Amino acid sequence: MRHPVLVTVFDRLIFAAVVLDLPQARVWEAAQRALRSLDADLAEARATGALAALRGIGPKTLGVIDDVLAGRTPATLAAWEGRLPEGLVALGGIPGLGPKRVRALWKGLGIRNARELEVACRQRRVRTLAGFGPKLELDLLAHLTAAATTRWRRDVALRVALAQADGLRAAGAHRVEVGGELRRGHAVVEEVVLVVEGAARAPAPSEPGPPIRVVQAEGPRFAWAWIHHSVGAGHLAALRLRAAERRLDLDGGGHAFETEASIYHALHWHPVPAERRDGADDLVDLDRPRPAPLLTRADLRGAIHNHTTDSDGVGSLMAMQAAAGRHHLAWLGITDHSRTAAYARGLSIEALLAQRARIAATADHPALLAGVESDILADGALDYPVEVLASLDVVVASVHERHRQGHESGNHHRKRKIVRGTVGETMGIHQADPYEYQGADRRPLPHHRDEAEDDAEYDYVTHASGSF
Repeated sequence: MRHPVLVTVFDRLIFAAVVLDLPQARVWEAAQRALRSLDADLAEARATGALAALRGIGPKTLGVIDDVLAGRTPATLAAWEGRLPEGLVALGGIPGLGPKRVRALWKGLGIRNARELEVACRQRRVRTLAGFGPKLELDLLAHLTAAATTRWRRDVALRVALAQADGLRAAGAHRVEVGGELRRGHAVVEEVVLVVEGAARAPAPSEPGPPIRVVQAEGPRFAWAWIHHSVGAGHLAALRLRAAERRLDLDGGGHAFETEASIYHALHWHPVPAERRDGADDLVDLDRPRPAPLLTRADLRGAIHNHTTDSDGVGSLMAMQAAAGRHHLAWLGITDHSRTAAYARGLSIEALLAQRARIAATADHPALLAGVESDILADGALDYPVEVLASLDVVVASVHERHRQGHESGNHHRKRKIVRGTVGETMGIHQADPYEYQGADRRPLPHHRDEAEDDAEYDYVTHASGSF
């Protein structure tokens, strides 16, 4: 079975059926086994009748498959998961807990979520259940303790947040907004925060990810709730202090605000973008000039650090140029790995020069800059001869090996080599985190591991100088 969404749906159906002790669990397990033997494309097999001919695939299974192919949540799945306590499904993703053990925890100890499981482990109650024991209890507690401090990559958290938001809207929520560290543009986050208007039950997560916290807020209280759950502690403290000075009731709902901007204006401050709300440094009084706006995607003219299939990228030179054109970039730097990075198919001198010649022969739509990501060696030198590097448009100097030098010694070598200017227009490039916002459209920057058709690789330059 090659359809990942259908695999997930069947896993969830089987999990729910076992936890609810429904006889249909064996039916869905048999159907899942039958689908594993299917080599053809799922939609094609459904259209040709090959799917219906499989033993173990009946009308109900075909109905679920039709729902998945149409992008709908199967009614059976929604009904079964609706009978489970919120948070119970996520327990199935904990190592050592299958659906039968989750059912035992629920029915035997009344455990409905990870927090209650952790408490029960600390109280040594889990070991009293048949099939558990002290070792499993300790393993579960270790996992839960580690998970409580786990920080999740931005792209994973954003995917979870968008899926949850879609599920909440489908369940009747009038408005769902992302808050927390994710909204502030952090590269890694501890949790997903969703501010919701309208009664709706959050769907069960379909993949591992950060814990999800849903904040309910209605009508005129929504704007303040969204700010409250989107700012750092320092920013929140400053807002509350100014509100107290101006006798504004923010937390109690005594004052109604339609928008976040209206709250900042009531506090006599210019509105602050969510990405600048960690501290209080960006709070500027209205009688002072408005701070400069943040960069947006439209401000970006080019991308300097990009890999192709010549090293460890997944997009060819032409695919990368086409992707840059779709993003309306004026230029694109091609900086594949250098020869020291053999693990990433780094380019030999001959391969690098051949790539440079291919770039010179391409049309400038957008312009391609010939370059390389050259490794900084232990003595601070770069790993190509000076004449080779001098022939390129751009050189990105990177440290990939952990040279055993002190901080001052290592930086001294690198600064000395770079500042001496042995590579012409040399720049020390600070790589932007690939999960930063793209500005106003609030989506993560594509990373160089994405497929070429998904717009390939973009690590945007955020700083260029003559030192590291």
